[in-house]
Amino acid sequence: MGGRLPQAGIPHLAEQSITVVDRAQIEATSPTGLLDILASVPGVSVARSGGIGGQIYLRGFSSNSFRSPMFIDGDRFRGRNTLQLNYLAPDEVERVEVIRGPGSVVYGSEALTGLVNVVTRSYTGDTSGPFRFTGGGWSTGYGSAASSFTTYDWVKGAGQGFDFIGGFAGRWGGDYQTSLGTVPNSDYQSVGGNIKLGYSPDIGQRLELSLRSYSEVDGRAGGVGGAPGAPYLQVRQDPNQVHSARIAYTGELDGLVKHVESSFYVNYFDTKLEGVSNSV
Repeated sequence: MGGRLPQAGIPHLAEQSITVVDRAQIEATSPTGLLDILASVPGVSVARSGGIGGQIYLRGFSSNSFRSPMFIDGDRFRGRNTLQLNYLAPDEVERVEVIRGPGSVVYGSEALTGLVNVVTRSYTGDTSGPFRFTGGGWSTGYGSAASSFTTYDWVKGAGQGFDFIGGFAGRWGGDYQTSLGTVPNSDYQSVGGNIKLGYSPDIGQRLELSLRSYSEVDGRAGGVGGAPGAPYLQVRQDPNQVHSARIAYTGELDGLVKHVESSFYVNYFDTKLEGVSNSV
């Protein structure tokens, strides 16, 4: 059993312990991925399986157990939660909402320990007038721990009731360097992009189409879920891909029903694993 969060957020669960990481906080901390954003949330633990991979723990349950479900734009994500955490670039995230504690009264037994809702960025501004580009930008980052490099380039535009916002993301990194030495098989490279198209035929009405596609090659350093790492077992994901699409409608209506939110989404994954076992 699953559920759907309203796009406006989670105010109807105000009795729960809630943390919201907004856009201003994300920009202030310059995270390299969604796991970095979640690592700053009280009550959330992050276990990394490599330079880019990993999972989160909410009150003892990991995102792999589905007792800590994940939502994207209010929709219950069903798939491989650990992998989906890797594919959301920080620059496409508007805010992250984390509920700690049982939410099963509303969302079923899967929300036993809490849930994470990632709200992606949408176009804001005037959509009337002729179509034009209204903004854009780019960001880059460097991390010394893995000689990592990140980039995100985006653009937005609107007109005639239509709007769009989209971007390209790339992340590259070598093996992590720690005080105990190099973490073998923790390198990664990831490229992909996203676009969100909107149409507002009238005040209070909105149709939205979201598309996302990412591909990565990375190594699993081991340790997550008891899995051994190098030099005992060297696992490579080459490639690891996700493609998703979402159609949503939000509207203010007259009559008995005042507000409607509906959506339909699909996620497609394809992963090729290569493993080498060594005797030590």
